[in-house]
Amino acid sequence: MTRQLKIQQPFNLKLTLTMGQAFRWRPLGDGWFSGVLGDNLIHIGQPNGLDGAVTYRIGGPEGERPATDKDDAMLLRYFREDDDVAAIYASIARDPKMATIIDEHPGLRLLRQDPWECLVSQLCAAHGVGELDAEPLDTAAKHLGPKLNLAGDVRYAFPTLVQLRSDHRFAHLIWKWIFGSKVAWNI
Repeated sequence: MTRQLKIQQPFNLKLTLTMGQAFRWRPLGDGWFSGVLGDNLIHIGQPNGLDGAVTYRIGGPEGERPATDKDDAMLLRYFREDDDVAAIYASIARDPKMATIIDEHPGLRLLRQDPWECLVSQLCAAHGVGELDAEPLDTAAKHLGPKLNLAGDVRYAFPTLVQLRSDHRFAHLIWKWIFGSKVAWNI
């Protein structure tokens, strides 16, 4: 049950998902990617390169389900379709280095990620854990997050701060990922 979503501004899905700002997107082949947004497992592809649209499927705890207008809105928000990309590019292109980056990477977008998952991801990456590698984050999700599936692809939603606080062993594991295994913190 694929659904097409119009993208009005320059957008390069592959570059956006693989440049290192989000760690839990996996390539599926043929330009498709698997990722988790909240309690949704998304398979998304961009069949026409930078032009006009992405195609996606969505699943959750019960498996695949029909995509809705609400799902479209979630993805448009995540990919920041409401930002004026041309104005942002014009503003930052005043710096010659940024102008070069813009020219070399058309359609690159910043993602509007879940703040909690983004914080944990970036802290782990900053301390050399999971650098462009989702394994620690997927382990965290598998430990406490709800199971999601779509067409045989099984993933887990990232645990919330409340879920993290409910399991001290898991909190200890996150602490070790962020600060390194030399830290001894007994709970």
